[in-house]
Amino acid sequence: MSARIAGIFFCSTLLIIGSVVLLRQMSLDYDTVVYASQFSILGAVIAGIFGFLIGRILETQSRPSRKKNKHLGINNSLESNRVERENVPD
Repeated sequence: MSARIAGIFFCSTLLIIGSVVLLRQMSLDYDTVVYASQFSILGAVIAGIFGFLIGRILETQSRPSRKKNKHLGINNSLESNRVERENVPD
């Protein structure tokens, strides 16, 4: 999933920056393409890295937790209440 998000960020940034630079220059010659590629590739690599990191965060958050309610202490208190109820004489 992280590679897909990185690819989406990379491609979209490459297209957007390249289009903006080419439209600002209003010409399509060799110098303009080289000038546009300098900004486009650098920006796309940085956006791809951010996309990869966002994907990694989303991957780790989507995994189900194996420790059910451990951080709340609910299981421990429920277990102790059950043991206390079993030990109470009638």
